[in-house]
Order: sequence, then structure tokens, then C-alpha cells
Amino acid sequence: INDPSVLKKPYTYLISVTKSPIIEFIGILGIIGAIGFVVAHGLGRYMARKKYPVELEYEGKEKIYNLFYRLWHWLHAFLVVMLIITGFYMHWAGPNRTMARLHIYFGETLVVWYIIWIIYLFVAMDIKQFIPTATDIKEGMIKQALFYVRGIFRGEPHPYASTKDNRLNPLQKLAY
Repeated sequence: INDPSVLKKPYTYLISVTKSPIIEFIGILGIIGAIGFVVAHGLGRYMARKKYPVELEYEGKEKIYNLFYRLWHWLHAFLVVMLIITGFYMHWAGPNRTMARLHIYFGETLVVWYIIWIIYLFVAMDIKQFIPTATDIKEGMIKQALFYVRGIFRGEPHPYASTKDNRLNPLQKLAY
């Protein structure tokens, strides 16, 4: 290829480039499964919302998540979406220097932003929000999973109400 904007390095992590069809099949199933789960769950919540509308509550006049958390969340979401877009672009249009640089920039920014977030958690002593208790592990995770599988679609009350001091349910604590 004579085009200097195209990277010459082989990209063996791309689907259809690996030498193992099993790895490709597992990768494709993982991608389809993750997207399918998100779409199915979102569609279910959308349909349930018509019957059981969600009302957001504030603890007094203060929001449960402060400005730093909200900024972190939206910057994180933006960076992940940009990584997906640049990654798909390089996959289908072929790798080029501009997209590769953007992809690396977004990835590095995401890592730095995660480090800042972790430092904030320790400095603000808010790390305890993310550590499951013994009760969370023994019974809370099952109760929360059952709520996500069926209770949310039936309009049942949330098993764990978010407060400023206890924002995350047991499954969220485990995930984070």
C-alpha cells in the first residue's frame, strides 16, 4: 500500500484476522450477547416505564451524586463511545494514523480519568461505597438480581433505596 496514512502494523485482534475460528466465534458471541442484553433490558425497562413510571427522588435538596461524579460519569461515557467509534472505524475502514492517534488519545484519557477518580475516592473517603458488606454478598445480590430480572418489570419497589451515604446496590458494588 502506497498510502502513508495507512498503518503497516498487522492488527491481529480484529475479527477474521485471527487463526482460530473458536476464538472468533466466542468473540462474536460475546459482542452480540452484550449488545443483545443491553438492548433487551433497555426495551423491557422502556415498556415497563409506561405502566410503572419512574420518579427520581432527591435527598432533601441535595442530589445523591455530586458534581464530580456526574462529570466523571459523562466524560467516561463520552470516552467509551469515542473508543467504540474509532475502533469500529479502524476495523471496517482500515487503520489509519488519524484514527489510531485519536483512539490512543481517548484510551489514555480514559485511563488518566480513572486514576483521578480512584484518587478522589480515597481522598474523599468515599471508597466504602464500593465495598460489599457480608449481607450484600449473602442475600443482597440475589435480591437485587431478582429485582432486575422480574421485579423492575412488575413495578415492585426497589430493594435498595439510594441515599447519599449508600448509593450503590449490592450488584453495583460488585461490578465496580
